[in-house]
Amino acid sequence: MRSLHLCSLAAAGALLLAGCSGDGPDIDPVPATAPGGGSITLTFPPPADGTTAEVPDTDTITASAERDLCDSLAPEIEGWAQGGTGAKLSYNTTVQGWAARNGGLNDIVVRDRSVVDTITGKTCPDVRQRALDALGISDLASGLVGFGN
Repeated sequence: MRSLHLCSLAAAGALLLAGCSGDGPDIDPVPATAPGGGSITLTFPPPADGTTAEVPDTDTITASAERDLCDSLAPEIEGWAQGGTGAKLSYNTTVQGWAARNGGLNDIVVRDRSVVDTITGKTCPDVRQRALDALGISDLASGLVGFGN
């Protein structure tokens, strides 16, 4: 008897819902995904030394990244010789671009701006000195803005 009662309630509920669904305009359901699908692909350029890395390590500055910093600074130095705010802005843009291109090393530079001096002093002291002379600063760290204190 109890199961008959439950079946009757279920049937009444189904009829009630069916009666309400036919009164309004027909509305197509919203698709669960956008038409044509979609995907996002992240591609990191290979290191300059020809090695491959699946995911850049944002806590390590590789020898390849060190060389890339020197290679990034060197061609810009001539333009910095004119001095002024534009030269320092260009220098900052170059360092930020280098850090981003090499796996997001910006965090390391934010924590210790002198890392730029350390790298260039070890890897390309001639480029470092030319940059200092062109920018009119005593160390490359002092020319960086937007990287913390």
